[in-house]
Amino acid sequence: MSLFTIGSTRARALTPVLLASALAACGGGGGSSGSGGGQEPFVSLNNENTGPLLYLALEGSLGMVPVQMHAIMLPDLEGECTQGSITVVYGTNDIPTSATANNCTLSGENTDPVTLAGTVRYDFEGDSTLEVDTSGFNLVAGNPVEANILISGEFDYAMDAVDHFADTDLQIDAQGPSQSGEGEYNANWHVEDLKTTWDYSSENVIYTVEGTLLVNGRSEKVSITTADPLTRNLDQEFCPESGEIRLRGANNTHAEVLVEHRDGIVVTINGVATNYTCEQFEAYMIEAENSFIQ
Repeated sequence: MSLFTIGSTRARALTPVLLASALAACGGGGGSSGSGGGQEPFVSLNNENTGPLLYLALEGSLGMVPVQMHAIMLPDLEGECTQGSITVVYGTNDIPTSATANNCTLSGENTDPVTLAGTVRYDFEGDSTLEVDTSGFNLVAGNPVEANILISGEFDYAMDAVDHFADTDLQIDAQGPSQSGEGEYNANWHVEDLKTTWDYSSENVIYTVEGTLLVNGRSEKVSITTADPLTRNLDQEFCPESGEIRLRGANNTHAEVLVEHRDGIVVTINGVATNYTCEQFEAYMIEAENSFIQ
């Protein structure tokens, strides 16, 4: 199962009602949670490393969204655990300041179970931005386990015309059975000043990714931009329906994925383009996922 599909159905239904009410009641708060850019050098993109980097940009960046959504949803999920519990700490005017998931399992008729663990702290900036930080928040999806994702760091959740996460500075550790069945992937990466937008519509999600991806033990980085919002069908593992995403590395190296339609996907690495059908692109992404098998 791709990281993209982890919790996507549940994430579409999540609405942070309690925190939205708290935002409306707050007139101010702290500053932005973003830590600013680092001094890591850019990595040079080539045929060998571009596939895994595209996998993290396409699968990892959006696969983080359900984990982040559950982190901000903990106050609304209090009392919903079929096993375990969620404890919420409230401050002035009954506004939540932190929440702890104690191996809380959430189950639904049309969704796979997820188990949550860890403490998340909240601060409110103005009437539309929630600042979130955690030293470790864990989501385990499926039974048997399909993915085990741990995030640590900070991010902002902004309620706007299109909800989005901004100023995202997180370490992500993801494990799970590979799509190929050849073993278990173990991917570890960081994102810095990342912004993701998503709009769930019918069976599709339209999303954008902007920011910096740090790899190789945070020693090198690559920038991610979305030239055209990506559209994904929630039932599809790896193939977008449309959109364009770009990576930029050292020495003017670059890579792009242009999706004209599901069977018209063009991957360009340093000016050399390769055309893929959906089936071929899925195989390309599975090969990239396999590079994380340990």
